[in-house]
Amino acid sequence: MPEKSGLLNKQIKLPFAGVTKKIPARTPQVFALLAAGLFVLAPAAMAVCGIINRSVDGVLLFHPRFIKSYIWPAAAVCALLAMITAFLNLRNYGGGVFKRLKSAPVFALFAALALWMLISQTVNEWGYLARYGAEGREETAFMQLGCIALLFPADALITGKTAQLLLVRLHLAVSILLVVCAFTVWKADSKLSLITEWRSCFSSIYTNTNYYGYYLSLSVPAAAACLVLENRARWKIFAAAALAANSAALYINSTTGAWVACAFALVFVFFTRLYIEKKFNLYVALSVAVFAASMLVTHFILRAGGAPEANAGNVEKLVSDIGSIIKGAESAPRAGSGRWGIWKAVVTLIGEKPVFGYGMEALYTGGLESAVQNTRPHNEFLQYALFYGVPAALLYVCGCLGVFLRGRRLRAKLCPAAYICLAAAFGYLVSSFFGNTLYCINPLFFLFLGMGYSQTENADEPPRGE
Repeated sequence: MPEKSGLLNKQIKLPFAGVTKKIPARTPQVFALLAAGLFVLAPAAMAVCGIINRSVDGVLLFHPRFIKSYIWPAAAVCALLAMITAFLNLRNYGGGVFKRLKSAPVFALFAALALWMLISQTVNEWGYLARYGAEGREETAFMQLGCIALLFPADALITGKTAQLLLVRLHLAVSILLVVCAFTVWKADSKLSLITEWRSCFSSIYTNTNYYGYYLSLSVPAAAACLVLENRARWKIFAAAALAANSAALYINSTTGAWVACAFALVFVFFTRLYIEKKFNLYVALSVAVFAASMLVTHFILRAGGAPEANAGNVEKLVSDIGSIIKGAESAPRAGSGRWGIWKAVVTLIGEKPVFGYGMEALYTGGLESAVQNTRPHNEFLQYALFYGVPAALLYVCGCLGVFLRGRRLRAKLCPAAYICLAAAFGYLVSSFFGNTLYCINPLFFLFLGMGYSQTENADEPPRGE
């Protein structure tokens, strides 16, 4: 009887063993790189169109369709193939799926989050907005699920330091292109042929200055961290140029949430490098100097030209708004461009359905827009709680926190590329306290978060858990 059992085990295992041996160890990372690269390079295509036409008229209409119909499906397939091939390769590196999940609780947390979101949306029904997204925003429940269940675990497979730096540098190159596009079309679109209600603003390829602010909250910290950690002079110069360009754009864009996010991210870089290196890094000071100088130079140039955007009132307004909230002044609900009032109304709604929430685009589908005076909570943490319930928000917070705690524990082994990704992800998380998820930028956050997680003892091997 034992011999039959052994023979049966061999018959079952041999086919899988043959399959895994035929899959090169690098295959999962290649698919993951393709998935990530699609989202990194997609903004470049839109920026080129805007620069050539000296208008964002067509870009504003085509961008959502481009991401939803082409980039997301292709990236989702690549991410899925990355995960499947990684699963098949598990036996090549030892250990099973449950053993990996036990040693990598972040994956378990995000897997639980994806499952909870799926259950929540099913409870609240898969209506039109959940399946196709709201007009102008175009984000679907499938996209939000895909970021957590596909993009994060796939991007965590990008463990090679060279591959990580390639994506970071590509992102910074694209960010410079977006700055060029923003300056090219700024003031040039006072009258558009397709979108007649459009008011020209410094938002590059995006329909809203806040949206460009989300992108900048990733790009400025990434450039600053690159300036600190790149080894070669030419890449430090490139990082400094990217930091200067994006900082100038940040000033003109004038989105308070992005200002706060980038400032906090620079503080994050300062103290974490001091903590890791046990000494002061002069390049950290240089990154702060480049950031501040770019903002100041832009301010004086615009003021000399008489531009109304030349103001430095974001910090003053933030301090004033915080004071109004603390004092309970009548103006408090209008603090943060009305965000404080929105948050208070959203918290009340969350208390009424705390377990499974209201589903994707809850304020539209639940007829609750009038109660909040907006269509989104303008706070991603509240958004997860409103859409999918308080447990979803807690799982999201714990998952993100787990990535940074892991980075802290492995700080002695943390390669520069992984650290740069963590700095960028940190900037976005601060920005997300004032913003909403977006179909084309949320994937970039999970790209950086995943690569920030993927640091291992040998960064050129597949991750072995924690």
